[in-house]
Amino acid sequence: MIQKLGKILCLLLLAPVVFVGHVVAQDPPNPDPPVVDSISVIQTDDGEYRNIVGWQPYDWSSYSLDSCGFVIYRAKPQESGFIAIDSIKNPLDTSYVDMNVNPMDRTYSLAVAAYYYKGNKLWLGTYHQIFAQNILPEINDYDSCTTSVSLKWNTYFDGEETDQSDPPYTVIAKSDNGDYRVETTSSPSFVVSELNENEQYTFLIRIKTANWSTTSTPVTYFTETPPTPVAPQLSLVRTNDDFSNEIVVERNDVRAEGAGLFRSFEIDGSFEEVASQSFSGNQLTLKDDTTLREPVYYYVRGFDNCNDFSNPTDTVNTIILHGAKNNRTIEINANVLEGYDADYEIERMANNNITTISVASPVQYTDNNIFDLTLENPSITYQMIARVADTLEVISNTYKTEIYDDLLWPNAIIAGYQSIDGVFKPFLQQSVPVEYQLKIYSKWGQLLFETRNYEEYWDGTLEGSYVAPGAYLYIAAYKFAEQKAKTIRGTVTVIH
Repeated sequence: MIQKLGKILCLLLLAPVVFVGHVVAQDPPNPDPPVVDSISVIQTDDGEYRNIVGWQPYDWSSYSLDSCGFVIYRAKPQESGFIAIDSIKNPLDTSYVDMNVNPMDRTYSLAVAAYYYKGNKLWLGTYHQIFAQNILPEINDYDSCTTSVSLKWNTYFDGEETDQSDPPYTVIAKSDNGDYRVETTSSPSFVVSELNENEQYTFLIRIKTANWSTTSTPVTYFTETPPTPVAPQLSLVRTNDDFSNEIVVERNDVRAEGAGLFRSFEIDGSFEEVASQSFSGNQLTLKDDTTLREPVYYYVRGFDNCNDFSNPTDTVNTIILHGAKNNRTIEINANVLEGYDADYEIERMANNNITTISVASPVQYTDNNIFDLTLENPSITYQMIARVADTLEVISNTYKTEIYDDLLWPNAIIAGYQSIDGVFKPFLQQSVPVEYQLKIYSKWGQLLFETRNYEEYWDGTLEGSYVAPGAYLYIAAYKFAEQKAKTIRGTVTVIH
């Protein structure tokens, strides 16, 4: 009897038998259809995915178990009928694994029918079809900041010629360490949030109704904790002439989204964030608008897209340069970098030429020869630069002054006073004129004094007698070497 049943089922397998919902009933009546209640996906030992169809235990109380079983049918959803693909001779079975089709490659439907063989005749019942499209979830995104996995999947009835709609989806997340989460959604996407860090999670999507259920292909994801971003590299600290500061940092880590600047007015003081900026390339400039004319202390911390900060960089202070003009010298001094072995230089811009002067710590420099220069441009600028290896450069504010090569003239003298206040003559700022002439007149145009020697002076007399108190006109014509001749006019007041 079993051999004959096998021949009949072989015919079912080899010759396509198309059923449209049921098989024509024979006498006696065919067995009732099994109640199919699940289509799920399993993964075999070799990593392949296979569909498993399940049904409720069948009531064989009216039949002999020796001649009962099931026939399995498969069909592509776009086809109108099913083809018998296998038979099950154990009437107590409640599931079947289709080992010939990978649900990752093909979408299809399954159906199960019961058969009973007696008296050389086969009674084959109608089949119970369940739509067996596989749900294929995938990892859409992972947010390491909140350890949230974003899932998406195809709808169960999507694209099929059916008026059925998907029931709610159950999202299952379970980790290798025992974390188990169950969520429900009506949308074919879901975000599972606040998962445990550094655990392997498996995600399943399940549809379940009162009559059947289906479970998706599993997907896995390791919820790696994002590493702390590496601190950016300080490359430049510059103090502007208004004593605001600019700090340039280099991006050391592709995870770094930006950097924050922290400031204190004391090296051991409390630091506060004063600037923050995102990287648009591999470098950014952070600005602090403080106008403090004393050293300011800074460090920088990088941050990632989770707003997690890196460790701080080493603290670096600004360099504040001071200068003073004394007689025929200019005194320059500045503070040094605390905690750094730096090389210090002063850059002097004079007469449109830059001179680099190496100095030692503490920074104190006397410029003795600046007045000996022939200055076509009277402006002089000093700036301090400290260099730490090849990575960090700290630039001070500038000190600017002007050196004029000219003659200074008094505006009054005290007649008869035995000192410099009692004579009228020019004071040298820098150079001795190579050409010189001085004439002094009364208000009526009378010439009172004349000389071509800049060291000769007028003591307020005319022919041995002091002139009357009042204002007197002087005209001076002179020329310095390599400069144009000048003529100036002014008045000097004689006081008695």
